[in-house]
Amino acid sequence: MATNKNPNGKQLLAASLALFRQDTSIAALPVLSVASAFTTLVIIGGGLGGLLTIAGISSQVSFIASIALALLITMFLSTFFGVAVVFAAADRIEGGNPTVASCIAKAWGRKGIIFGWALLSAVVGTIMSAIQEKVPFGELLSILGGLAWAVATWFVLPVIAFEDVSPFGAVKRSSELFKQRWGKVSRSAVRFGILFLGWMLLGIAGLVGGFVLAISAHSFGALVIVGLLLAAAGLLLIIVVSVYLSVVQMYLRTILYRFAVGASVPDLGIDLASAFPAAPLR
Repeated sequence: MATNKNPNGKQLLAASLALFRQDTSIAALPVLSVASAFTTLVIIGGGLGGLLTIAGISSQVSFIASIALALLITMFLSTFFGVAVVFAAADRIEGGNPTVASCIAKAWGRKGIIFGWALLSAVVGTIMSAIQEKVPFGELLSILGGLAWAVATWFVLPVIAFEDVSPFGAVKRSSELFKQRWGKVSRSAVRFGILFLGWMLLGIAGLVGGFVLAISAHSFGALVIVGLLLAAAGLLLIIVVSVYLSVVQMYLRTILYRFAVGASVPDLGIDLASAFPAAPLR
């Protein structure tokens, strides 16, 4: 296979997609993540708050407690299924045949650090929200802080999956790995988003256009049906693109993480040593 020494975002995307297409059933993991998070928000965020209110606790305290617990569990689920995708990518790279069940089992083995990370992320999110609301220029500071956090935690899920660290240690380790290659890695991440942007915009256009078409009809008929079908197609496209983007990005991060720590990476026609020239960490 010919090797490209200067891969661009599109080639990195193609390489990661090629790896993911060997295990397309893994796309079920982010779907399960969204479904379980939504169920959690409905049952705990809504149901628990109502039960606490009935039990005599003030509605404000009930609301805060139920939402805080729901967000913590949602963060845990998001991290849990993300780590499961990391295990899928690593298994495939090492020549295994990952399944949804096997990856969930491996992620469950990391439940302690995943919960700790979810708790830390929830605290950071709360602090960001407080800064945005209470501090002068809080919105700008919150945006800058969010960007810094995103950069520092770019490799955090592979770190959580494969290294024995604390939640704070995971941030430190991820930041160290990112700094070695931050320019190339960040540009690749941005290009990934841009490459999927056209499909996402098409889905949004179909969703919005379909609803507008259905609402503008004076009576139920063919126009309403066409509008609803168009909206449904747009929503489905948004979901599919979002799932593919989340999984393929995680495959890319797993590949680059393994390269950074000196582990084996797949031969995908890309010379990672030239594209990311910093020496691997040991």
